[in-house]
Amino acid sequence: MKTILLLLCFFLKTMNADASKTDYVHHPKPTKPIFLNTNLYKKFKTQMTPPPSMESKEQKNDEKILFNHQISRSKEVCEISKTEVFVNLSNFYGKPNGPLSKKQVSRLNPFFDKIRNDGDFFIQKIKKNYSRKRPFEYLKNIHPCVPKEVTKAYPSGHATLAHLYALILSDFFPNKKNELLKRGEEIGNHRVIVGVHHPTDITSGRALAFMIYKELKKSKKYQKEINKLK
Repeated sequence: MKTILLLLCFFLKTMNADASKTDYVHHPKPTKPIFLNTNLYKKFKTQMTPPPSMESKEQKNDEKILFNHQISRSKEVCEISKTEVFVNLSNFYGKPNGPLSKKQVSRLNPFFDKIRNDGDFFIQKIKKNYSRKRPFEYLKNIHPCVPKEVTKAYPSGHATLAHLYALILSDFFPNKKNELLKRGEEIGNHRVIVGVHHPTDITSGRALAFMIYKELKKSKKYQKEINKLK
């Protein structure tokens, strides 16, 4: 009987450990930027607005929006958001939610993996600098309907990379610019609706995306690769 109880405890402990692992998602750690200079971190940091303080009106507004979304969000939005958890060109801008064909995604995917790496290098450094908690870490009644993130909240990596991808893709497909930017905005908004980001995380992410995009346009290595793909 004692042996059975020990085995049962071990089984339940294993089950709980596996469940806790599935509750969180881990993304690839970025390496040294391919197109940009690492010193740009200082420039980006000085240009960014810090996150709202905990007692500020902006913070209270963030929390109000989060609770309102949790009450009204649909299962459909949660399911779409689950497909956007892992950052890549296909999940963000491929069919069925994005405007790019399989052929276009296949052709551009290796290049955008490099863009993800470069963008995430600066995103993660800025996240550590501000160390803003995720909504579900301190708001007891916020329950995300997608896997939780282990990184900090500010700025949103998904919003940054979705907007950065949209800006670059617009250079490839100027006739699809409005559709691309709208899709990028949607990806960022989903992160608030599902409860893993504050609205101000999203706006800061989009601002950072534009900063990175401007610096990429100055990079000779980036321009050379863009011209090859075009």
